[in-house]
Amino acid sequence: MLADHTGGSPVKTLLLAAALFAAAAAPAQDAKKEAEPRKEESVKCSIDRLDKAWGLTLKGLTVREVSTDFVGGLKQGSARPFCEVRVTLEFGKDANSKAVAQAFDRFNNLIPIKERPAYVQFYLLDEDSVVIGKYYLERTEGEITGTEGDAFRAVLMIDPATYKKTKKIDVRVPEVEK
Repeated sequence: MLADHTGGSPVKTLLLAAALFAAAAAPAQDAKKEAEPRKEESVKCSIDRLDKAWGLTLKGLTVREVSTDFVGGLKQGSARPFCEVRVTLEFGKDANSKAVAQAFDRFNNLIPIKERPAYVQFYLLDEDSVVIGKYYLERTEGEITGTEGDAFRAVLMIDPATYKKTKKIDVRVPEVEK
């Protein structure tokens, strides 16, 4: 039972407890709003090579700032800020799901090194089309089915200073299997 330190009725105690709970919950809700991904309109994304190889089309691109100490499958020393970029891709036609999944799964250690496919690479270009960074996939979200109409997300973790200079992301795969 709550101790009554308000000098009043149990109703006052409950109202005080409810007000304190609401005040404590408010900052958490604000933090969630700040962490929401925003639709990216200033950066163009070219997936022409993925379209030719597997019929993938760009459905959307969002970005949000995050702080993490786990990047590239490895734990980093301490948490750093990153731009988490999510590229949503949709199959415009049926495709070889195994080939697509392998190209998007750079952490698949079950495939012998000599047999591993070329992994999807994300080239960041500035306003003069100069490559200012090359990033590999951090992870995917959703199942890569290869079925027309199905979509999945490719997630990247990009250094904020590099992302700020980026005007275009060109998604490439060397020597892809169709």
